[in-house]
Amino acid sequence: MAFSLNAQMPDGRQQFRDDASQNPDQNQKKARTSKGSIFLNDTVQNIYGPKTTLTTTEEDLFFNRNNYHPIDTSIVNLHRWGYVQRYNYLYQDLGNIGTSLNPIYPVVRNFAGATSGFNSYRLYYDSKEPRYYDTKSPYAKINVIWGGNGRSMTNIEFTRNINSRWNFGFNYRPILVDKQLQRQRKGDRHVIAQYYDFFTTYKSKNEKYYLLFNFRRTRHRVFENGGVKLKATDSEDMYYDKEAAPRMVAAESNQLIKNIHLFGQYALDSAFQLYNTIDFTREDNNFLNDAKKEDLKLNLFDHWERVLSAVDTFKTSDQFKLTTFQDELGIKGRANFLFYSVYYKLRTYSTFYKHDNSRLVVPVDEFNGSPLSQHLNQGGLAQLNKIFDSRGVEHYLGGRIAFDIDSLTRLSGQAELNQLGNYSIDARFSSKWIDATFVQSISRPAFLASQYRGSHDFWNNSFDNIAGLKMEGFLKTPFKKFLVSPGLTYTLFSNYIYYRKMDPLPYGNLGAGQTVLPVQTASLISVANPQVRLGITLFRKIKLSGSVINNLVTRDLEGAMKIPDWLVTSQLALEDFWFKKNLQVQVGFDVTWRSGYKAMGYDPVIQQYYVQNDVTVGQAFIADVFLNARLKTGRLFVKYHNIAQLFTGTGYLVTPGYPGQRNVLDFGFELIMFD
Repeated sequence: MAFSLNAQMPDGRQQFRDDASQNPDQNQKKARTSKGSIFLNDTVQNIYGPKTTLTTTEEDLFFNRNNYHPIDTSIVNLHRWGYVQRYNYLYQDLGNIGTSLNPIYPVVRNFAGATSGFNSYRLYYDSKEPRYYDTKSPYAKINVIWGGNGRSMTNIEFTRNINSRWNFGFNYRPILVDKQLQRQRKGDRHVIAQYYDFFTTYKSKNEKYYLLFNFRRTRHRVFENGGVKLKATDSEDMYYDKEAAPRMVAAESNQLIKNIHLFGQYALDSAFQLYNTIDFTREDNNFLNDAKKEDLKLNLFDHWERVLSAVDTFKTSDQFKLTTFQDELGIKGRANFLFYSVYYKLRTYSTFYKHDNSRLVVPVDEFNGSPLSQHLNQGGLAQLNKIFDSRGVEHYLGGRIAFDIDSLTRLSGQAELNQLGNYSIDARFSSKWIDATFVQSISRPAFLASQYRGSHDFWNNSFDNIAGLKMEGFLKTPFKKFLVSPGLTYTLFSNYIYYRKMDPLPYGNLGAGQTVLPVQTASLISVANPQVRLGITLFRKIKLSGSVINNLVTRDLEGAMKIPDWLVTSQLALEDFWFKKNLQVQVGFDVTWRSGYKAMGYDPVIQQYYVQNDVTVGQAFIADVFLNARLKTGRLFVKYHNIAQLFTGTGYLVTPGYPGQRNVLDFGFELIMFD
């Protein structure tokens, strides 16, 4: 789990004692000369800054926590710009920034309805939810990261108040990452991701009506390499050679998400408000490939459809689209320390499958006698796509409650139930002494696991609903400079669905040639993860922080859980102010160690991680040296990643066939402008 020490911010808007911030005219101060004459001091001074640019989240606005606070200018962990590092190595990827992500530890869904099942790029979108502002001047932020070997990421943000009640802004966040295997030149891309959004907030003069709107769009493209190609005579060290040949050269996965979001509330009283939240979302997932016949012999793909020997190429274009509309209408309010809300939610969905392969030849005689044969013999590839297309309506009743007992103690919860009996419960408690979480749900299987039809995969499953339970608790020491937080996470599943590699189905059967298929467990799965989080000030300005997680799979008869026995993360850093407190610095080491295990494999065609028992990913030791700094309104970092490989010459695997990032120097800076 990620660990940090944060100062507690008081509720309510920040009150400033700086007269210049409240009244810019005071910038022109009168002063007396030695002769007693009076002159006007018109020296240019920057009266705007982090304290005059206030920010909040939609969650805080919804819960009527009017705690706009100054923007974050902290330099702590500024160097952790990669997503795996940012989330404390709780995810595995494919060894490069922007590639597919998979949580190492089991996750219980807190939503019971229909989903696509394409989640491996979802974190890149979910972590970019826009914040909202109240500014006294135009505010702009430019964050640029130049990672070594052509890895870069940019964050451009702008916002300003049109007037005291209306704010507008936008974000633009591209990720441009070069290949780390056989990179031909600068700009030889592995990942191209483009994200942008527009957002605005408005409130009426009497502040009874509040409106929040945003539009978000992301397209995440990954040019799949399939991992490292190894011959029978090659040693495992080839995995770590940047000149090792990739297994794929013409494949691409991409995800496109568009969302329109509208939230409005009208306050009849502080204890009674009407609100409405509307979301329209479109999600497209695609796999494209232009493979030669020889590539098919490498067993990179499943072959539920066989290709005749006369076909020289196998062009793939598979698409799955999910469109949803959601309208939540309810009442809410706050009375002293109690917040409540009750709502009804309508959600509609539709799915669309598309497969386009003009050069594909299907020997339909091998499917004679199967339910599929009549559709194929009728030339029904397009017809088959339509069979899987579906529409539906979901109705939900739900509520939220929160007790803000004091600035450190809070109890909150949310529950909702749909017309099919599926439900989700999410409760959390936080105090000076303990943090606890409880999540339980009975959720519908994702569309990808239930029904799928593509060039290399075909299945039509009737899976049962998934039941999940997660309980988590941590004790905390209440000392400012010494925090030791032991805890336990316990997860329980029934009817768990996962993907598994198995022997290919023989031809003549539905789904012939497939090796990676979704399966549902017939028995319970339970996992316990005891862990300890640390935050200790050793010598006034030197801090040690980190976490240790142990894995105890107490019940897993079918081998569905692949989790390392140990995951240890730590940081030793000096945090100080230099040059008469004009320069703030954090300099130190990040060290992570993970034990070896049979990590989940990856199937790029369906963007899914799957259980495999062939390859053991060895233990990984990763050490980074970093310097983070802030000078006035500018921040920067310098980091040398994986310094151990500089001396040993050997790397590590993150996913079977996929080497981790080699030793490399990264640099990033951020400029903030307030006028």
